[in-house]
Amino acid sequence: MHRLLGLILLVTLLGCENVLEIDLERVTPEMVVTSTFTENEPWQVLVHRTVGIQEEEATLPSIVGHAAVTIQGNDGSFVQLTHKGGGFYYGDTSLPQSGVMYTLKIEADGFRGVEAADQIPGKAKILDVQYTGGDIDSGIGIKLTLDDEAEVENYYAVSLFSSRKIYKRYFSVLNAQLTEQINQLVAQDPFFPYTDEPIIREALLHDRPFDGKQFDLSLSTRFLNSIPSTYVRSVSKAYYDYYLSRIVQENAEELWYGEPAPLKSNIRGGHGIFAGYSLHVVGDISPVKVKSQILGMYYLSSMSVYPIESNVQQIKNEFTLHPDHSVTGFIQYPSDGNSGIVSVDGGFTITDAGASDYLVQLHHDADTFFRNAELKIDYTGTYDDPILVLTSSQVMDNNQRTVHIQRTFHKKEDGGKE
Repeated sequence: MHRLLGLILLVTLLGCENVLEIDLERVTPEMVVTSTFTENEPWQVLVHRTVGIQEEEATLPSIVGHAAVTIQGNDGSFVQLTHKGGGFYYGDTSLPQSGVMYTLKIEADGFRGVEAADQIPGKAKILDVQYTGGDIDSGIGIKLTLDDEAEVENYYAVSLFSSRKIYKRYFSVLNAQLTEQINQLVAQDPFFPYTDEPIIREALLHDRPFDGKQFDLSLSTRFLNSIPSTYVRSVSKAYYDYYLSRIVQENAEELWYGEPAPLKSNIRGGHGIFAGYSLHVVGDISPVKVKSQILGMYYLSSMSVYPIESNVQQIKNEFTLHPDHSVTGFIQYPSDGNSGIVSVDGGFTITDAGASDYLVQLHHDADTFFRNAELKIDYTGTYDDPILVLTSSQVMDNNQRTVHIQRTFHKKEDGGKE
């Protein structure tokens, strides 16, 4: 009887709910920096800030638009970057050069100053490239012969891009000596053990298994009957550490039982990455060609909203991407011409690092859901066809519901008629 009463009491106590107030200490925000640089390309630095757990959930990035951003080289070079909008800073003088150690310094009211230093490593030496196969079933095999410099810690990032649409192809690395390194790049799921040849979108490698030797890097990409473009980056250790930790973090997020995987950083006083790389391209999809194709004027051709009954207003949205990485454009709410126009003038970045696609990201200061939109580039067929730009986002409608919006932009032909 006493046991029964004790059990009833225990169940009753377990069924009670108490609200526990936790007084969290407010944390001073810190700057988050993103910048990778290569030879003779303009300086580009994104400056955001950390968001505390007690802050309201933000639908827009927390930008830092009032910073003083400078870069100085040990060769005496110096450049002060200009804020174009949305936390995007740009400089096209004293362009980066290989072998120079550059120091980034950022000062902004309300933040600790941050500092980072890195340099561009020498280009990867590719002695030979061979292709095998080429049918739909077997895919394509690629053998890259690397001439690795001896007694130097070399780091590489390798990726493949489709020759018809600009996005990273999945591929496998076939070298047994690299199995341990490649396994770091996939989700570590004990219920689905590694295969002998995991499929990845980017291979981050160090040269310890082949230091100072000529090494045949063997790749295989399936379901592809056209020759892809191959990117071989020679990257700094800071670049390698950051992007490897980012891949590990993204893979850990896919597993509900995964352990936390913090991002590595070389930013003193803040977070993020400031790192150099050099790029060797085999094929016709070079960053220079991609940028030349992307530049121009775009108009919003279609927009889909889910849920369909949502009262999110239709908009008119146009923007132009200029050679100096500036953006001019507007958003009109609604699109009938009877409302105000919001400027989206600012800047833009183009990147493929760590992403599945070439992404164009818009950065401007206007308080709209379109700020920092990530635009996926696509072609309808060949490079001469109109470019499609796709982007999707989540916003709150007037009924405080989460609304998914997908927009498709077309490039205006000759900068004129739609």
